[in-house]
Amino acid sequence: MHTLSDTRAGLSPDSVAVPQPGVAALRVLLVEDDPVQRELLTAALRHCGVSQLFAAADGWTALAYLAASPCDLVISDLSLPGMDGVEFLQRAAGFDIGAVAIVSGAEAAIMSTVEHALLERGAQVLGRLSKPLSLEAVARLLAQCGAQLAPHQTPPLAPASQPTLPALRAALDDGVFQPYYQPKVDLGSGRLLGVEILARWRMPNHAVLSPAHFIPAMEDNALIDQLTYQLLDQALSDAAHWGPQPVALALNLAPHTLEDPGLPDRLLVMAQQHAIAPGRITLELTETAMARNPQLVRDCAARLRLRGFRFAVDDFGIGYSSMALLLSLPFTELKIDRSFVSSLAGSRKARTMLEAMVALGNRLDMQVVAEGIEHESELRLLRNMGCPAGQGYLFARPMAQAELLNWIAAPALPAGLASTVH
Repeated sequence: MHTLSDTRAGLSPDSVAVPQPGVAALRVLLVEDDPVQRELLTAALRHCGVSQLFAAADGWTALAYLAASPCDLVISDLSLPGMDGVEFLQRAAGFDIGAVAIVSGAEAAIMSTVEHALLERGAQVLGRLSKPLSLEAVARLLAQCGAQLAPHQTPPLAPASQPTLPALRAALDDGVFQPYYQPKVDLGSGRLLGVEILARWRMPNHAVLSPAHFIPAMEDNALIDQLTYQLLDQALSDAAHWGPQPVALALNLAPHTLEDPGLPDRLLVMAQQHAIAPGRITLELTETAMARNPQLVRDCAARLRLRGFRFAVDDFGIGYSSMALLLSLPFTELKIDRSFVSSLAGSRKARTMLEAMVALGNRLDMQVVAEGIEHESELRLLRNMGCPAGQGYLFARPMAQAELLNWIAAPALPAGLASTVH
């Protein structure tokens, strides 16, 4: 491993891997107060192909830069003068940034705490760079960020505010909300197990809005049920074209939807109309969905299970009463939150907790699914733990029906899995 301190005199052309596509276009902000470390990191970033780079020595200078310029990647030390890196990253979350990486020599538990705090604020955390820094780690980080901003992906359009009620109603009436699908695969064989249905809003200019831009407004205006039924109806129709092997579907249910006493019968009728067995449909619930009216949710869940639908506890491990949910609801699937997966490489604590969750789910005869798998190293660790299923960018991003059909015909799987698919 080449550490940056080993190469203070200069960087050799073969000291790091060739930059991945997309790295040259990245707009990177580096925040590091130590002038030597700042110089070395700047040289390493330039060497890896970054051409748009701004380096700041403190948090206030970095915030001033963010106020004037959008940024794809912020790399920040945690120990900064005046405003420490934790406060800086908290403030930076309010600006237009694509992803964040942490640089620090602090103990792993502190870095993990900061990562989780950022994730809870909705930040895209690529990972951490532990001191002493290595050229290989910098190159991997940039390649990961570049891949997430690859040119073939349609960038999300961020409106200045949540859409208005008339705009939401018009969009529902016009049918412009689309189901996107993210495959869930068998981690042993790469076989397609199912897809998660995710909402997207296709705009007239062909940009695509992610759920964060409209779901809160849908819930506030009591339109979330209508959107849920629209998406599921379209997905059930699409499923007829997914080949001879039955592919399961999963859909997250909002708290308001779960409180509808007519939900079980309505979903059953929809499944019957499309000749889809209820057992192929998994309804995902989070702890938040339980919090508003737990008794109504329990009643609804029991009635749905009696009709054959399956249930998944989503984002398992991040709530305060996740274990209690397993006792009180008839779950058939346990989806481990992505924050545990992303912490696998750098946190022994995260690995231990994830192993315990996988073992718990397996012992309870539940399908265990790891979310947010992005690296082959994470896949290897999860397979060694006995985790049977997963989803994430390593296998496929959420995609429209046409792209999914192409993926099913020729799945783009990591080498270790691709060789086992026939």
